[in-house]
Amino acid sequence: MKIYNNWDDLPQEVQHILVNMCFQLGQRGLSNFKQMGKAIEESDWGKASVEMMDSRWASQTPERAERLKDRMLALVSV
Repeated sequence: MKIYNNWDDLPQEVQHILVNMCFQLGQRGLSNFKQMGKAIEESDWGKASVEMMDSRWASQTPERAERLKDRMLALVSV
């Protein structure tokens, strides 16, 4: 809620993905995903998923990153 101005307007699935990431990265770590944050605020789930994978986090925890990316991409067709 402190990172995203539109938290209450985000789909519940996006909130779950972000909470999952924040649990692992912490608030500071998640807030460093600037381009992903911009995509989230614009409801551009495809761009957000690309930005998730363009990170050190994704290379350090590839299985989690891939799983969360797939969940984000599933929202593109919704």
